[in-house]
Amino acid sequence: MSSLMERIGVLLPVVQAGMGGGIAGSALAAAVSDAGGLGTTGMSPPATLAAEISAVRARTAAPLAVNLLLPFARNSHFESAEAADVVVTFWGRPRRRTSGVWIHQCGSVEEALLARSAGADAVIAQGVEAGGHVRGTEPALDPAAPGGCAGIFGWLFPQ
Repeated sequence: MSSLMERIGVLLPVVQAGMGGGIAGSALAAAVSDAGGLGTTGMSPPATLAAEISAVRARTAAPLAVNLLLPFARNSHFESAEAADVVVTFWGRPRRRTSGVWIHQCGSVEEALLARSAGADAVIAQGVEAGGHVRGTEPALDPAAPGGCAGIFGWLFPQ
């Protein structure tokens, strides 16, 4: 993980959730990035997304991510997102649509494996304890759960 952190340019292994509806806007994303984590803007129309990215860039030079929900993301969303350091995708079949760092949020070991096969640089393992759009079917925070983090890491990083 440290090599991914170095590649992104963050100091802490913290990724802010890219909550939509204006919750994860430029002010929150810039504050998280300034604190050493990876601030993330939520999905919005492409022109608004571009403006949010510009607003973050005006506040900080720290790394920034954009969260895109695959059922709603169009080419113009991905074009706008290219101005960010990281693209986070969620809720759909993983497919690389960026030349930069790509993280896919997964709800199962199977989806994490698909993301890895598609070239994802990292995954976010979401469990049933998550808020918002919940895709996970197992607890991610229970390392003993077969579909939780332990299962994902075991599949992604076999010993």
